[in-house]
Amino acid sequence: MLVDLRDDIQQRLSQRHEWRLAKAPEAHVWQLTFVVREDDSQHPPQLRLEGELLSPHNGEVKRFAIEGRRDVAGLLPEQFVKITTQLLESSAVSAE
Repeated sequence: MLVDLRDDIQQRLSQRHEWRLAKAPEAHVWQLTFVVREDDSQHPPQLRLEGELLSPHNGEVKRFAIEGRRDVAGLLPEQFVKITTQLLESSAVSAE
């Protein structure tokens, strides 16, 4: 399930027409790293998607996370990409 979520996020990100996914870090592009975790300590067990965006301009790091139950796991990648997009767009506006 965790691999499926990771692959779903990567696919959704690559489908964004205004984004180009780089194979290696480049000095002028944002870098996104993310981790998908299971948290069995909660009841019901939760899935947690943690993301980190690194700005190419000032080295600013934006961290974010979303959580959800396993039975709604299919909704998490869409929300993750939505939050990522909002963070990138708000950072672009504030940089202007």
